[in-house]
This record gives sequence, C-alpha cells and structure tokens, in this order.
Amino acid sequence: MIAGHFGLAAAVKPFSKRYREGTSQILTVNLTTNELRYAEPMPFRSIATRGDDGPLWSPDGKLLAFTVESVAWVAPVDATGKLVGDARQVTHEVTDSLAWQGNDTIVYLSKGRLKAQRIAGGPAREIRLDFTWARPKPPQRT
Repeated sequence: MIAGHFGLAAAVKPFSKRYREGTSQILTVNLTTNELRYAEPMPFRSIATRGDDGPLWSPDGKLLAFTVESVAWVAPVDATGKLVGDARQVTHEVTDSLAWQGNDTIVYLSKGRLKAQRIAGGPAREIRLDFTWARPKPPQRT
C-alpha cells in the first residue's frame, strides 16, 4: 500500500552543498528504509508553496497533483511515487490548496472561489457555497 510505506512532501533540493538556493521538488520518503528520493517534475521549475500545493497522490495512487507557477499539474507515478511520465497542465487559472475528488477531478481555490476541474479537460466548475448563520437569540434577557 502506498500510504503504508511511502510519504511525499515538497522540499527544496539545493543546487549544491555550498549554497542553499535550489528548486522545490517532490521528496519521497520510504518509511520502511528511510531512503529519501528527490524527483523534479519539470526541469528548473519549483512546486509552488511547499504547503497546500501538493504533491498529492490520487486516491488510486496512479497520479500526483501539484502546483507549479500558479496552475495545477498531474503526473503519472508508480506505487513508490516515482514519476513514470511527463506532467501535464490541468488548470489554467490561479490555483491554490489542491485536493482530489475521486480519481479524475482536482478541487482547488482560485481567487477566493472553490472550483473543480476534471483532469481530462473541459471547463472548470464552481462549487457554490451558501453559508448562512445567525446568532441565536437568547430565550430571555439575563
């Protein structure tokens, strides 16, 4: 099982031991052997914020989702989290706080709105949130 043996994070991989500068890449940790492996999903480009922008395994474990240059991308992976194909762009607007909805849809925030985008393409769908709340009136004056 993926979650039982491997962990993922976005982490800075320095260009050299002498300098701290580098790119944010996918760091895979084998939780059994403690082996660390960096993967660069796109040469010389960084994963966005190393927080809410991935990488995230799809529920079926076949894809990773992540944000680069403010848009979401997906890339195929094997059971160890190793990239096995090229990344492809999924969203075309500012994208933050990725989550999966099933194996075929990315949910994200864009300019304060919650949206869903099928990874196969097509227009993004806004998820309407209608929150209403009113403070309850006390039954009597105290």
